[in-house]
Formats: sequence, C-alpha cells, structure tokens
Amino acid sequence: MMAKKTEIIMDEYIDVLEKIKERITQAQYQVMTSANVERNILFWNIGNVLLQYSQWGNKFVETLSKDLKMTYPSKEGYSVRNLNYMKQFARRIPSEEILHHGGAKISWRAIKLLIDKTDNLEEHMWYTQQCLENGWSSTVLSHQ
Repeated sequence: MMAKKTEIIMDEYIDVLEKIKERITQAQYQVMTSANVERNILFWNIGNVLLQYSQWGNKFVETLSKDLKMTYPSKEGYSVRNLNYMKQFARRIPSEEILHHGGAKISWRAIKLLIDKTDNLEEHMWYTQQCLENGWSSTVLSHQ
C-alpha cells in the first residue's frame, strides 16, 4: 500500500531548512575549530623540537624546511619563516596545559600576530581569550 502524499507547507519547510542549515554551520565550525587546535598543537610540538635542537643553528631550520616541503609538497606551513614562528610559539607558551587552556583554539594567523604584537604570555593569553569570547578574527585582532 502506498503512503498518502501530503502537501509541503511552506512555512514548516522553511523552518526545517533553517534548522538543517544551522546544524551544518555548527558542524562546519566544529570541524574548523578542531582542525585549528590539532594544527596548532602540532606546530607547538614542532616548535619545541626546534627549541630542543636550537644549538644546530639556522642551517638546521633551513634543511628541515626543505625536507618537510619535499615530503609534504601539497601542505603549506613549513617555510623557514613559519618554522621560526613555531619556535617562538613554543617559547611563548611554556606548557601544554596553557596551550590547551586556549592558546591552541585560535587561528594560526592570529597566533603569529600575537607573537609579533604582544610582549609576554599574560598579554598573549588576554588577547587569545578576547578572540575566543568575542569571536574576533585575526583581522579584528590586528585592529585591537
């Protein structure tokens, strides 16, 4: 037996559509945030390795950059400049506890901006918290 078709009520349909769109947007935000966190933790860990072997000098960073680019040609973020940011990030955020407290939840672009524009951990974390609480993008952050 075939189910009886009912007519779509436009107001209800629009409500359903809006709910689905909201869920999609929330899921996309969660995916983006999770990806940011994982990438930033990776970059912090790489920075710690760079700090650990800093006695090898700039040639080490240059060689590592070339080797990472060859190994991961489709991935960005392994330039000498970015590796040096990773080292500064690890130096600025001294523990994984602080990193997980909020330091990993903002964009890498915002982290680099904070490395350039703040003088210490307290200031860095204050601006990080403002980004999280107020949804500041790195563009908004740069104007603050």
